[in-house]
Amino acid sequence: MGKNIKALNDLHKATEKAVGLVAAEFDFARELLDDLQEIQTHRDPNNLRPIRKGFRLLRWIGRAERKVDRSLKNNLKELEQLNNILPPSLKPKKDDLASKLTIAQRQLITLASTFRGRVKGELDSILKDQKQLDRYSKNPKEAERLRFNLQIMLKLAEADVQKLVTWTSSVEAILQELEQYEQELEKMAA
Repeated sequence: MGKNIKALNDLHKATEKAVGLVAAEFDFARELLDDLQEIQTHRDPNNLRPIRKGFRLLRWIGRAERKVDRSLKNNLKELEQLNNILPPSLKPKKDDLASKLTIAQRQLITLASTFRGRVKGELDSILKDQKQLDRYSKNPKEAERLRFNLQIMLKLAEADVQKLVTWTSSVEAILQELEQYEQELEKMAA
């Protein structure tokens, strides 16, 4: 019985840690999305602070993503360890949660690997275009081309960040399901 409670406690700790890390990543992604929208609405070529902040947030998102990945792998390991102690009636729910968690984790890994590179490139383009807008203020055609390019880059970056926000929130929902499952198991163990 002590082994069962230890396994449940380990799963509970791993889930709590994952929830905190996913929430942090979600916050960073939302903040980056807000900064991109601020850049879009306040087109001041001299104000590069939101873009630089975007680079910093991108770095934080990368760090958070690595931690989330490790944490989700740990959750999957803890779920697998429950296999030995779960009654057959509860195994399908565990398998379903493990499957959902695996799919979400793989999707986040895929997004993260392309996300950092692509969004960094888009932020680089935005920064370059913002700096050039000031130089081309006397050439309206070139300034308009730069504004158009800037809008495209902002929309692309915003779409990429929105995908990350969506998948991060889906991982949060799966982890909440996992917490409910843990509570069911704790009630049964008590």
